[in-house]
Formats: sequence, structure tokens, C-alpha cells
Amino acid sequence: MSRVGVFPWIHPTFVHFAVALMFAAVLLDVAGLARRSEKLLFAGYWNTILGAVATLVAVATGFLAQARLGPRGEAELALLGLHRIFAVPVAVAAVLQALARILMRGYIRPRTRTVYLGFAFLCAGFTLVTGALGGAMVYGYGMGIGEAAARHVLDARPGAAPPAAKPLLAPAPEEPPVPPPGAPQTAPGRAAAPAHDEPPPRRDTPRKKVGKPADAAADAPRRRAPRARRQADAPAPQASGEPER
Repeated sequence: MSRVGVFPWIHPTFVHFAVALMFAAVLLDVAGLARRSEKLLFAGYWNTILGAVATLVAVATGFLAQARLGPRGEAELALLGLHRIFAVPVAVAAVLQALARILMRGYIRPRTRTVYLGFAFLCAGFTLVTGALGGAMVYGYGMGIGEAAARHVLDARPGAAPPAAKPLLAPAPEEPPVPPPGAPQTAPGRAAAPAHDEPPPRRDTPRKKVGKPADAAADAPRRRAPRARRQADAPAPQASGEPER
């Protein structure tokens, strides 16, 4: 594997070791002084040494990872500069703490106990802050990781739009329906002509007025004959000049 693929992953690995070892060292020292246990003080001593070594390796690999980041935005470069400002003093402080512990031969002298423990707590706290800034660069902007991993990290941020789900298999293209045997063939986009054996569509036509039947026309003079006979049998009216008898 090339150095380009190794260093971005080595740096966060040693950062975790540096934070864990520096905090474990100071806690073991406090527990050893409280219980007057040489075993706990001996464990705190080795955690201090290993923590300083892990801090130096984390800072060195961090500079190598920075050289391979490429062009970045203003916000990303500002966060990177703040991370670097904390990292260098923390590494120097961890080395000074380890040297002081070596000079005391693994023990903590009563006259320097308060100063040493205060300095150790500050060193562990600033180591944690430096690691948190590095985590903000990775999980906030996807720096120091591959393109696919950065895209996954940015999509997982709160408020980010969920990526569109891609189907595992592409849908099969739809095939045109196969006409039954004997059906007329039509060109695409045209409606099929009706078959010859099908009746034409029924249309609503206005009805024509039908005259009276022949038998009704023949019965009409018969109905008028009694009326004419009654009018003939009626007496004629008298003239207005003759007196009535």
C-alpha cells in the first residue's frame, strides 16, 4: 500500500492512543498517590511515556496527512489551522511531562506533586481538544479520507438530504403487446381499424313523423256523416220581417 493511502489512516489511529494514554496516566497517578500504591504509580509512569510517544507520532503523521489534502475551502483551512495550533504545544507538553517523570525515576515527589498533577491534567485536556478538532474536520467536512467515504460522511450529517436510492437491478424494457393471430397489423402510434365482422357503431338519428294509417283516414267521413244529417233535418230559420204564428 502506498504512503498516500497509509498516512491518512495512521494519523487518527495514534490520536486515539494519545488521548487514551494521557488520561489513563494522570488517573493512575492520582489513584496511586491516594492509595500509596507503587503498582499504580508504575502503571501511570509507563502510560505517560507511551502517551508522549503516541502524541509525537500523531503530530508527525498529521503533518504528512496535511500535505496530501489538496485545495480546500476557507472554513476547512481555518479549522485545520486551529487544529495545528493546538497539536504542536500539546506534543511539547507531553514530552516535558514524560521527561519530568523520568527525572523523578517514576515517582512523584511530594514537593512537586500539585504542580505535576495540574500540568498532567492540562496536557490530557488539551490533547482531547486537539483530537476533537480533528474529528470535526473529518466528520464535518470529510477531510483526510477517500472520496467515497467523504460522500458517505457528508450524507450522514444531520439535516442533509437523503441520497436517492439506486435499484439493484435495472427494470426490463416493456415489450409491445403481441396481436392475436389474424388481427390486422397497424403501424406504431395508429389505432387499429375495426374488423369486418364487427357491426358498425350505432348512431342516434332523429325519428321521422309518420302519418295516420289508411283505416283511420277511411273512418273520418263516416264520423262526419251523422253530423251533416242532423244539420239537414233541422228547420230553417224564419225571416225577421214575418210575424210569428
